Amino acid sequence: MKLASRTRSCLVTGAVFGMLLPQISLADTHVTRPTVRDAALQAGGTLQGSLLSPDGKAQTGRTVQLLSRGEVVASTQTDREGRFAFRGLRAGVYGLHTDGVAIAYRLWADGAAPPSAVSDVLLVSGQEPIVRGAIGDHFGGHLGKPLLLGGLLGAAGVIGGVIGYNIRDFDPAS
Repeated sequence: MKLASRTRSCLVTGAVFGMLLPQISLADTHVTRPTVRDAALQAGGTLQGSLLSPDGKAQTGRTVQLLSRGEVVASTQTDREGRFAFRGLRAGVYGLHTDGVAIAYRLWADGAAPPSAVSDVLLVSGQEPIVRGAIGDHFGGHLGKPLLLGGLLGAAGVIGGVIGYNIRDFDPAS
């Protein structure tokens, strides 16, 4: 009697946990983690780059801000060719912000940058960041569909109920 009761409790707990598990895994699917890109500082701690529109045209007279730990440490304007530069920088992680674009860069001292570091940064105004390989949620986007998710939860409930009912049938005391 006690074994059947404990088994039933464990199965019901497992079924409830199984029904909640997909919802827990969907809770963090829309969290975006910032990508930090590498850039090599030029002589004198200079970071240079370009600001272009999505169609490739130079953005003239736009403000580009350099942030460190969320605070603006420098600001400059783009020239006629959309170029900008910040001088006297130290290695570290900085953010570049302009026209709704915010990109984090790890700046490396002259000669210390990894091979993948760029020497000239490129900002594209008004463009959403590209996240490669992120298609829907962790399960290929299928659990975000309400009808499918409802069917899965309903099936889990039915299976849990059938298991609980069948355990009661095998109870030696009945």
